[in-house]
Amino acid sequence: MKPTKTLIRGLRETAHKLRQSGVDYRWNSAEACNCGQLAQTLLDMDGVALRVRLSDERCLGSWSINAQRCAQTGLDIRSVIGALRAHGMEDDDFARLEFCHDHDVGHYQSQQAVAAWMDREADELERRRIAERFEEATP
Repeated sequence: MKPTKTLIRGLRETAHKLRQSGVDYRWNSAEACNCGQLAQTLLDMDGVALRVRLSDERCLGSWSINAQRCAQTGLDIRSVIGALRAHGMEDDDFARLEFCHDHDVGHYQSQQAVAAWMDREADELERRRIAERFEEATP
């Protein structure tokens, strides 16, 4: 993940949202899973709109497979995947987010575990962003 302000804010907002009751979180649903939740936040759309958009773009299967398919084939990047890339997501990040690659979080995660993972990722991106700015400012 690139340490962009937008992505850091999106991770934090999504983590906050996942801690609320009544959130439609489903690990096996593209619009309501980890990637879907972050996409809703970054693209300012609800789950229904995201599901329609993913369906229209024939994004089938997992987020990481769709991201890799676009990168490997050189075909036009689908607008949802492309928009997330514009906010700082990179190809490997889709699998990391989809499965929350972390020793503390496994498949079929709880909302609380995913929220904690997103906060840790945002913290790490914030540290990287500060370090990059410091390096740029140092002669």
